[in-house]
Amino acid sequence: MENSNLDELYHLIYNYYPRQFEYSSAEYQNSEQYKRLRSVLSNNAQWIKKDKLLYDCLDAAFQTNYLKKWTSIDYPSIHYMLLLHENQPIMDDDEELLDVLNGRRLDLEIYISLLGNYYYSFVVEMIRNDDNKLSLMFYQDDLFAPDYSKILIKCMEQLGYCRLDSETVHRRVTDINAELKDCTETTIFHCLFSDLESYY
Repeated sequence: MENSNLDELYHLIYNYYPRQFEYSSAEYQNSEQYKRLRSVLSNNAQWIKKDKLLYDCLDAAFQTNYLKKWTSIDYPSIHYMLLLHENQPIMDDDEELLDVLNGRRLDLEIYISLLGNYYYSFVVEMIRNDDNKLSLMFYQDDLFAPDYSKILIKCMEQLGYCRLDSETVHRRVTDINAELKDCTETTIFHCLFSDLESYY
C-alpha cells in the first residue's frame, strides 16, 4: 500500500482511538475519540442496514457456498465466514462437518470495517490429524483461493469498499491500546476490525 493511503488509514484510526493512554484509564474512556468509536458501535440502525446490504451482495455472489455471519456489536466490523466447499450445508457439530469433508475444512473469513470503507479477508484451513488433533493454518486468500478472492473483490468494489492486504493489516500501531491488545501488540487489523483475533 502506498504511503499516502497508509497515512489515510492511520488518520482514520486516530480519529477513533486516543493515543498514549491505557484502555482502562479515565483519559481514554472520556476521550472524544473513544466517544466517536462507541457512537459507531451503538448505532444499531446503521449496523443493520450495512449488514443487510453486505450479506445480500455476498450471498448473491457465492450462491453455492454457505455464508455465516459472526458479527458482534462489540467490534468495529461486520464479520462473515464463507465455507469454501460448494453445495455443502453447515452442520451443528464441527466434528461431523469435518467427517463429511474428510478431515479438511476451508473457510474464507471476511471482515468489513464500520469505521471506513475497508475490508480484509483470509483463508483458514482446519485439518484433523491422524492423532485426532485439530490444526489451523492461515493463508492469504488471493494466493490460496484466487477465484473466490476475485469474486469477493468485485462484490466489495461494487459497494465502495477497498481491500487491505496482509502486509497493511499487520502493521503495528504503537501508540494505541485497544481493549484486548496493548500498544506492543496493536495492529491496523485490531483497530479497524477486531482486537479479539491474534491470527489473520
